[in-house]
Amino acid sequence: MGLLCYEKDRIYLEKQLLKAGVLRITGSGGMSSLAAGGAHDGEYPLRRYCKIVEVEAETS
Repeated sequence: MGLLCYEKDRIYLEKQLLKAGVLRITGSGGMSSLAAGGAHDGEYPLRRYCKIVEVEAETS
């Protein structure tokens, strides 16, 4: 999420956004940049397409 605000309001607004569940906050120039191995929009893309399940074997 890009955060455009007055500098005096930034810390307060960042804390509120983090409490609401935002995982990444940037300035206006960094919204489209990704860190190597970083998640896009706070979600790793493969998690949408796979599901890990565990099945415990029945014991007799």
